[in-house]
Amino acid sequence: MSIAVDNRCVLLNDAWDRVQIYIVIDVQSDFVLLRSSNDHLQTGPTRQIEKLEMNQLFVTPLWTEGYKNDPKNYAIATLVDDLAGTLLRHKGRTKVDDLISELQNEPRLAGIGNTFLQGCLRSLVAYEELVPFSDARRKSPTVHLELSTKRQKQENKRVFAGSFADELKALSQRIRSLVSHTGSVGTYRECLLQTLLRKNLPERYHVATGFIYGCSRQIDILIYDRIDYAPLFREGDLVVIPCESVRAVIEVKTDLTAAAIRDSLRLLDQVADSDDLNPPFFKGIFGFESSITPQQIYSSVKAFYVEDISDDTHETKEMEDWLTPITEPFRHVSSVCVLEHAYAQVNFHLKKGRLVPTLMHASSVSGLKAQAAYFLQHLLAYLRYDGLKDAGSSVVGKMLGADTRWTEHDSLAGENSWSWGAYFEHDEMGKGQEVVEEMEKRINVVMEWLKGARWS
Repeated sequence: MSIAVDNRCVLLNDAWDRVQIYIVIDVQSDFVLLRSSNDHLQTGPTRQIEKLEMNQLFVTPLWTEGYKNDPKNYAIATLVDDLAGTLLRHKGRTKVDDLISELQNEPRLAGIGNTFLQGCLRSLVAYEELVPFSDARRKSPTVHLELSTKRQKQENKRVFAGSFADELKALSQRIRSLVSHTGSVGTYRECLLQTLLRKNLPERYHVATGFIYGCSRQIDILIYDRIDYAPLFREGDLVVIPCESVRAVIEVKTDLTAAAIRDSLRLLDQVADSDDLNPPFFKGIFGFESSITPQQIYSSVKAFYVEDISDDTHETKEMEDWLTPITEPFRHVSSVCVLEHAYAQVNFHLKKGRLVPTLMHASSVSGLKAQAAYFLQHLLAYLRYDGLKDAGSSVVGKMLGADTRWTEHDSLAGENSWSWGAYFEHDEMGKGQEVVEEMEKRINVVMEWLKGARWS
């Protein structure tokens, strides 16, 4: 990494308890001149680094202008910063070498060398985000790092976001321990989830159960715009609403088995006919428990859309009776969640030059039980008013930060994933390129809207 005047840097060979940020004030062929970044009046002593010691200079990306000077390294360094925080919160005081090993084992930091990671950690110490500790009684003391008081407050926000559904879990377990009647437990849990959503959704939206006009299937949880639309029928929390008002539909299951996933997806597939996709509404499945593993849950979702005779999560029933290929973007499930157990959502990834619906699952680096928080975050992204996505939709995601690790499960477009929807119409039915361009435009508009862009 080249060194230039005004760069911020740390020394890799400084003692950890003396690390500080320096500003480069002069660069010559045989030395570099530094000044402490804390010397705001520029009246203090300077430090000269000779040529033989220059390899110990680490230009840190972690400063105000770092993202402009080197965007790639800045992105990596901020990831190191966030991951180091969540790992130290989870593990407590940790040896520097052990922390670096943990960071190198993170897939998102694959190939990042020891020097870069140590330089980032030293920068965080200099910025008083991390605190070094060593036992001076030892002849060769081992350096440990821990969170500073300032950084602990930041990590508390992450824990808060991850604990979003603690109350939901506690009340759910209490009713399960007192009542054995499955139907009663299921109804109570639906009410619990409705209450939790009411507490966390914008006032514009009403949470109820009932029907979308024109669709015969009753929906466990309906979220609709109650400011611009009135229900066609309402008695308590049972409603019949016009399809234009719908912003989210959620199926709730006490035990999310493979069969329950299939039934829920079939219902959502029928309800999706009421979606004008302008913009699309959220289609979710929320389970309180599951007797199958997370991987079996994800495979069951895939099996609904994609024929996979090697998958053992479905029953022996003829697959063509329930197989429902994805032919149009966003008429499929948005998210699947099981409380403190599993979470997945459908994104679109570019593969072989084509956009493909892909099932992505989320997990926590530090073991936070944040599945319900992921679900809420994705749901909020679908709630918008007057063409604007709700401003609070990204708050949960920002709190959780790099603690959330996303992993691709599989394509939901079949073995020939590049030939689905309009691509299939173009490849196999002879339709023009314009159908492909129209579908790709719709996908990109929705994906940008979910990230915060204005709906157009």
